[in-house]
Amino acid sequence: MPSLNKASLRQELDALKGELERLCAAGKMAQESRALFQALLTLFELLMTVFMEKHTPKNSRNSSRPSSQMEKADETATQAGTQAKGRDHCAA
Repeated sequence: MPSLNKASLRQELDALKGELERLCAAGKMAQESRALFQALLTLFELLMTVFMEKHTPKNSRNSSRPSSQMEKADETATQAGTQAKGRDHCAA
């Protein structure tokens, strides 16, 4: 099975839309079938938009992994006080 990505799925969807229009123009599809297939193609477009084009970074609230196993963002390691806390206790 070939690898799927946003571009290849968009191309495939566009090809299917073109084929649907070709069949409709040739009179090879009933009006009811055309309406059904157009609804399905619209649904596929919606699903692609929601699941493939929207990127939500994972964190401990929207992931099944606990926060201790999540990768730390670069900004959390450079925040003031995150490195100094351990050094203050060792200096005493």
